[in-house]
Amino acid sequence: MSLSLSPIAREVVRRHLSTLTPQKILNLEQTMKALDRESIPGDVLECGLNHGGSAVLLALLAKPERRFVGYDVRDSLDDVLDTFRALGVDADGRSVALRVCAPNSAPEIEPKRTLALAHINCDWENCAPLCLETTAAHLSSGGFLMLDDHNQAERCTAVVGNFLVRHGEFSLVGAKAHTVVTRNV
Repeated sequence: MSLSLSPIAREVVRRHLSTLTPQKILNLEQTMKALDRESIPGDVLECGLNHGGSAVLLALLAKPERRFVGYDVRDSLDDVLDTFRALGVDADGRSVALRVCAPNSAPEIEPKRTLALAHINCDWENCAPLCLETTAAHLSSGGFLMLDDHNQAERCTAVVGNFLVRHGEFSLVGAKAHTVVTRNV
């Protein structure tokens, strides 16, 4: 089965800039289109940048009124900046920002900032549970939390299950390859 990836998504796959499967990349693209179609307000955020492939895709798909912010725990994001530059994206710190956060700490999101989408793409033992809680607090009604399990499906399922029990305003949405949570409208 052939997936209908955009040209930029095909380039991310061709250059091996993301560890995500083509199906997961397609999920990100479709979710961004849904946010625009439904006029869900807020920015786009990614926790866990790896090589920057899914981050650059989200930054390019974000409408001008949305800010993209990517977070990672590494000391240097030079390889991610190289990916952004290679695909013509200026991480100017305003409309597209890349930030380092301390290991085992949540990303620092400005208090009044809302999120339409948070892609949580990091380790489920430490980083991902903190990112889930922090980003959920900023998620717009109808917005999405897309979670990559990083081959830690049992841990991801347990963390998300506990989160949903504690936060009744969120629900699980069916999606291929990702775990997706939405803030109920």
